[in-house]
Amino acid sequence: MPSNPQSERVTDILDAVARVSGAKGWEAKEASSGVEKAWVSTLNSRPSLLGAVTGWRPKKLSLVDGMDLYWAAYVASKEVK
Repeated sequence: MPSNPQSERVTDILDAVARVSGAKGWEAKEASSGVEKAWVSTLNSRPSLLGAVTGWRPKKLSLVDGMDLYWAAYVASKEVK
């Protein structure tokens, strides 16, 4: 999980990926098992814990805020190969 001070919901990340990739959107399917239900549940993490323990503060964009940059880097890495 990111150690940035921003908490990001899975739905926010999926919305950002759909936006930058040009997809028309995304659709969640019903979880069929307990493991799937646990995997797709919204994560309420405490990203400030790492900072409290180590004193380290990240300087990069959060996953959702930096999605345009991260997607462009992903696409460029695929074109090189």
